[in-house]
Amino acid sequence: MSTLRPRVVYAWPYGSLGGSQIYLLKIAAVLREHYDIVAVMPGSASPALVEYWRQIGATCHFVPTEVDEHVPASLADRVRRRLRQWRTEGAVVRAATAHAGPRAVLHLDFAPWTSFWMMRMLLSRHAVCVTLHTRMPRPGRLRAQAWAWKLTWLTRHRRFRLMAASAHVRDSLDGYLPEAIRAALPVAYSPVDLDEIDAVTDTAPNRDGLVEVVTVGQFIDRKGPWPLLDAIRRLGPAGAGARFTWLCPTPPTPAQQARIADAGVGDRFRWRAFDQPGDTRARLLAAVRHADLFVLPSLEEGLPLAIVEAMALGVPVIATRTNGVPEAFADEVEGLLVEPGDVDGLARTLARVIADPARRAALGAAGAVRARRQFASRETAAVVARVYQQLLER
Repeated sequence: MSTLRPRVVYAWPYGSLGGSQIYLLKIAAVLREHYDIVAVMPGSASPALVEYWRQIGATCHFVPTEVDEHVPASLADRVRRRLRQWRTEGAVVRAATAHAGPRAVLHLDFAPWTSFWMMRMLLSRHAVCVTLHTRMPRPGRLRAQAWAWKLTWLTRHRRFRLMAASAHVRDSLDGYLPEAIRAALPVAYSPVDLDEIDAVTDTAPNRDGLVEVVTVGQFIDRKGPWPLLDAIRRLGPAGAGARFTWLCPTPPTPAQQARIADAGVGDRFRWRAFDQPGDTRARLLAAVRHADLFVLPSLEEGLPLAIVEAMALGVPVIATRTNGVPEAFADEVEGLLVEPGDVDGLARTLARVIADPARRAALGAAGAVRARRQFASRETAAVVARVYQQLLER
């Protein structure tokens, strides 16, 4: 058997720093003991993200374009966006294959149903795996049938493996994959690096008498910033003793900043961008650790790493009951769930927990136990490593 050290190439076409990139990073940080790690990403990637990958010893390569993540406003915009996606994914694939080596697995953050022909070409020479982080979309009947054919063909290929980041995501493939294939898909949950978590738990917070409430995530509509601002406004006097901070990988756009200023919440809400080389993971986690409460008001979500990291840090969590989020904790025991877009419900829940430090402490303690038991990065990495090994053996 060859003694050549195997390699994993992690590749994605997005410039923004999101949960899927950190998901791959946490897996790579564990598996670097056994694999050479290569990361391929757009040159516009966040400097902080690039620094994270280099800190774990990854070799980074860059492509000159990125996928446009803005929602297209017209048919022409949609066509341009699709063409740019093809160019970017093509550039990422060429760079990934150029640095793959003879014993490599390509772990791609692509949608297999929209990148099918590119995947099919790759599989003639390489082993490929993909992790799905959010539930399958529900397009029209003809498109759904086409996606089902593509996914079935891929999952039956000996050099391809599909994984799900939650049981909800796996279940959403009902109708796209035969039951036997779908039931056998590995579930690899959002990974929490407990050594990284433990390194910040003793950091003393700065207190000024306010209840600190934090959110971590991209400042985009899907993450629910506007329902949160509406809820803060509706808190009234109940929110006077709280301060809300949105920690985002890049700053809100000028239009978003203007909308924040017009939201009527005064200085109770602020944002901070973690997008510079000095903004390390440790500093971000310390900012969460210092908080009294974590809230993620997403309208659409997978199972966010930000939630389980906050839980592992002992910070009580309020999140929306969307997709895989209820798999993270038991409602009213290890965290609190509200319905997506329910501004009044979010405001009531915030008011209740802001006013009750004992309740916050109980939720935080129970959530920490759950996160450490279910989401430790070595457990997730072990699931992924078995997939890599199966592909290498084939």
